[in-house]
Amino acid sequence: MPETEVLERPADEETEAVSQDADGRIWLEQVPKGAIAELVGQPERYELVHLSGDTFVTAKPDHGMHLPHVFVGDDGHGQSRFLHSGRATPRAIAP
Repeated sequence: MPETEVLERPADEETEAVSQDADGRIWLEQVPKGAIAELVGQPERYELVHLSGDTFVTAKPDHGMHLPHVFVGDDGHGQSRFLHSGRATPRAIAP
């Protein structure tokens, strides 16, 4: 996963970007949009660590839990179609 994967939640609530740094660590950045941004404010960034298969969890607990994030589906090019963390977020398609 050397490139940043951008995922968009429906209704433009939030953009999620998954990236891998030079040390191989995987990061999830959640950027709120619209009315949610006004309430929540700043983007949040989490390191994800491998749990098993296509499942990753937050390296540090969030509200006391290591939240799972699962890469699911295949777009036919070896990349996941969705990031699932309670609800499925589709990968944005580059223009």
